[in-house]
Amino acid sequence: MTEDGKRKQVQEFNKVQDLIAKIVLACKGRDAVFRGEPRQYGVPASSRIYRRYGTDDVFNDYFGPADIEREIVAKARSVLYADDTPEMHILTDLRHFGGDTNLVDFSEALPVALFFACNVELGEDDEDDEDDKDDEDDEDDEDGRVLVLHKDCLGTHGDGTIELVEAARTEQSRNRVAAQASIFVRPRKGHVDKKLMTEIRVPKDIKMACLEYLDRFHNIRQQTIYNDLAGFIENEENFASASAEFYKGTAKAKLGDYGDAIGHYDAAIRLRPESSDAFNNRGVAKAALRKHADAIKDFDAAIRWRPKDAQAFTNRGAAKVGLGKYEEAIGKYEDAIGKYEDAIKDHDEAIRLRTDLPEAFTNRGAAREALGEPADAIKDYGEAIRLRPDFPQAFLNRGAAKADLGQHGDAIGDYDEAIRLRPEYAEAFFNRGNAKLALDKPADAIGDYDEAIRLRPEYAEAFANRGNAKLALDKPTDAIEDFDKAIRLRPKDPKAFIGRGNAKAALGEYVDARADYARALDLAERQGNAALAKAIRAEIERLDGTASPDP
Repeated sequence: MTEDGKRKQVQEFNKVQDLIAKIVLACKGRDAVFRGEPRQYGVPASSRIYRRYGTDDVFNDYFGPADIEREIVAKARSVLYADDTPEMHILTDLRHFGGDTNLVDFSEALPVALFFACNVELGEDDEDDEDDKDDEDDEDDEDGRVLVLHKDCLGTHGDGTIELVEAARTEQSRNRVAAQASIFVRPRKGHVDKKLMTEIRVPKDIKMACLEYLDRFHNIRQQTIYNDLAGFIENEENFASASAEFYKGTAKAKLGDYGDAIGHYDAAIRLRPESSDAFNNRGVAKAALRKHADAIKDFDAAIRWRPKDAQAFTNRGAAKVGLGKYEEAIGKYEDAIGKYEDAIKDHDEAIRLRTDLPEAFTNRGAAREALGEPADAIKDYGEAIRLRPDFPQAFLNRGAAKADLGQHGDAIGDYDEAIRLRPEYAEAFFNRGNAKLALDKPADAIGDYDEAIRLRPEYAEAFANRGNAKLALDKPTDAIEDFDKAIRLRPKDPKAFIGRGNAKAALGEYVDARADYARALDLAERQGNAALAKAIRAEIERLDGTASPDP
C-alpha cells in the first residue's frame, strides 16, 4: 500500500474510533446492551412477530405478540421438545433458525452491534420490516444506526413490560450466541419504545471502513459472526448469489453494457462487501463510462480489501489520469497535474507488486505523457510491449508519445502495428491520419480519417481533422461539411470552430469566419485554455487585417 493509501486508511480508522467513542459516551457509564440496524427503520428494535402479524392498531391490551409467541412455543414443544424443555431454550432455537418470536436481538458487545449496523448480507429478515421490503437493495446506500439501551431502563414502563433475557446456549445455537454475545429484549408490545434508547447514526460513507476495522482488530466478520452450520449454509448460498451477480456483470461488461454491468456489481457488493474483485470490476465499468471520480472510490475499496492487488492500483492510476484530463479540459490545470502525479504513484506501487504487468507500464506511460514527459512515457510503453508483444494499446500510446516529440515517421510504424493487431482500432487510424497530416500527406491522411469514421460514425475529432486535411488540399467547401458534422457532435469543441473559420476565410466569407473564431474564443476562455485563446485572438487580428486592408 502506498504512503497516501496508508494515510487515508488511518484517517478512516480514526473516524471509526470516533464513532465507537460516541457510542461508549452514550452509555453514560451505565451497563448497556446494543443493537445494530443497517438503516433508519420506521419502528426500531421490533420483534419478528410484531413485523409479521401486525402493528399497534392490531395488538391491544387483550391480545399481543406474547400471545402469538405462546402458541408457537406450545406447538414447537408438542412436536420437537420434551415437556420439561425450558421456554428460552425453544425460543433461542426458533430465533436461530429464523422462526417467529417476540424477542428482539441485542448484543452485550458494542463491536458486534456495529457490525450489524454496517452489514446487510445475512439475517436481513431479522432487520427488515414490512414497510421497507421493497428497498432492501438500497440498505448499503443508507446510514445505519446503533441503538444503546441501558439495562436499568428495563422493567415496567407505563403500558408495557420490557424484559432482558439471556439467550440459551443450545446445541444448535451455542457457537453463534457466544460469537454475537447475544442477549434478548422481550417487549410486551413487540417493540422497544424509542424514548428508552439512544440512537447513534452510522454514516453510510464509513460503513466499509467499519467492517474493515472490525475484521482487522476484532476478528468480526461474516464467518465469525455466523459460525455454525446454519451460518455456513447461509454464507455459501450468499456467496453463490454474489458470484452469480459478479459473473453477470462481467458478461455485460464484455458486451459493452456498462450500465447493466454496474447494476450486477452493485448486487454482488451488497451480498459480499469484502469482494475486492467486484469493486475493481465496477470501477472499470464506471471508468468506461467516464465516471472517473466514482471509479476511483471503487478502486480505493478494492485496495483496502486486498492491499497487494497490483491490478487495482494500476486501474486506479488510469482512472486518475482520466479524471486529470477532464480537469485539464475545464481549466483546472493544477488539479489535473496532481491527479497525474498521484497516478504515477499508483503505477509505481503496481509495478513494485508485479513487475510482469504490462498494463501498469502502459498506464504509467499515459500519466507521464500527460505530465509532458513523452520520452519517459516511451520507455514505459516499450517495457509493456516487451512483456506483451501483441498489446495494441501500448503501440498506439507509444506512437502518440513519439508524435509529441515530432517523430511522426516512427509514430506511423507503431500505428501500423496497432492496426495489424486490432484491425478495427479507430483511434489508431485517427492517430495515423494525424501523423500523415503532420508529414504534409493530407490525401493519405484523409484515407485514415475515412476509416476511423467508418469504424466510429460519431467520431467528432476525426471529422474535424479530416476537414483540416481537405482544407490543406484546397477543398474548403468539402472541409466545411466535415467541420459542421464535428460541431454537431461536439458543440463545445473550439478547435472545430477554428477549422470552420479557416475554411470560410479561404472562401472569402470573412464575416462568417470571424463569427466562428469568436465562438471558438468564447469556448476556449470558458474552458480556461489561455494558450488557445491567445492563438485565436491572433487569428482574429489577422483576419481583420485581411478583410479590411489599409488604404
